Amino acid sequence: MVSKNYVSMSEFYANKTVFITGATGFVGKCIVEKLLRSCPNIERIYVLVREKKNQSAEERLQVILQEKLFDRIRQNPNMEGLFQKVVAVDGDITLNGLGISLEETSILKSSVSIVFHSAANVKFNARLEELLKSNTEGTKNLIEWSTELEKLKAFVYVSTAFSNCDRREIEEEVYPIDVDPHLAIKLYSGLRADIVDSIAMKLTGEKKMHYAFTKHLAEILVQEARHDIPVCIVRPAV
Repeated sequence: MVSKNYVSMSEFYANKTVFITGATGFVGKCIVEKLLRSCPNIERIYVLVREKKNQSAEERLQVILQEKLFDRIRQNPNMEGLFQKVVAVDGDITLNGLGISLEETSILKSSVSIVFHSAANVKFNARLEELLKSNTEGTKNLIEWSTELEKLKAFVYVSTAFSNCDRREIEEEVYPIDVDPHLAIKLYSGLRADIVDSIAMKLTGEKKMHYAFTKHLAEILVQEARHDIPVCIVRPAV
């Protein structure tokens, strides 16, 4: 028996505005496609995209929307107009205020209800300094930005099943870690990259993989934010 309080996905997202980071990545693209196809009454989907290789944020978005993933929407004459609901926002999670213009920031803060944070540096061989900047400090920046959203109903952090790769069994909980994420951010920003590299093994401990370490630190930041904004953590596998 369906509860009287049950709200379908389509109903929940009707007339809502969503903000997504990492829309150029695998998970982010899937989120955009699912929302468009299953929630035709969604108001707007803003995607944070960096300019790259002489391509503007809007140009990068249009390339993504032409991918095969979106064929089911494109081939349905009743849905093709939905692409107009996807809007590129030029910015970068590693910057204060996400590097978004004041004009766009004002629009977003008065309209966005749901934030999906899937942006991350997934290069397993990247230096610890780079991963801390993107995965940990980037999450911190987005949390701080999201606390100012007037209509926020959910902040969804896309973590990874490997965030606790040092454990044999993983429950649906955020596990403590010996390293304070705020101090880790200060560490990388205050020391030379080679010095951070020299102590990386001691910092990451049993995790060994820097990517998993920085994603775990980000989970701690999201957990801390639960008193200020409604948060959720998901851990997709490969």
